[in-house]
Amino acid sequence: ERPERWEYRLTDEGRDLYPLIAELNRWGDRWLATDQGPPLITYHRTCGHELVPLVTCDHCGEAATAFSVTQG
Repeated sequence: ERPERWEYRLTDEGRDLYPLIAELNRWGDRWLATDQGPPLITYHRTCGHELVPLVTCDHCGEAATAFSVTQG
């Protein structure tokens, strides 16, 4: 009751942003790590291992990099 509380529920739009957030976390882990390690480590709940996100093509499964994609 004090203070009033609301439950946050992730929207479809929020869930759709997850790949971007995961990739930003990966970038931060690589480029912003200190002597104590990366600022945030994400783990995959299903297997318990550290998650290293990878953008892949949804048709062939190959990794999509800045050099392997084009826009048109």
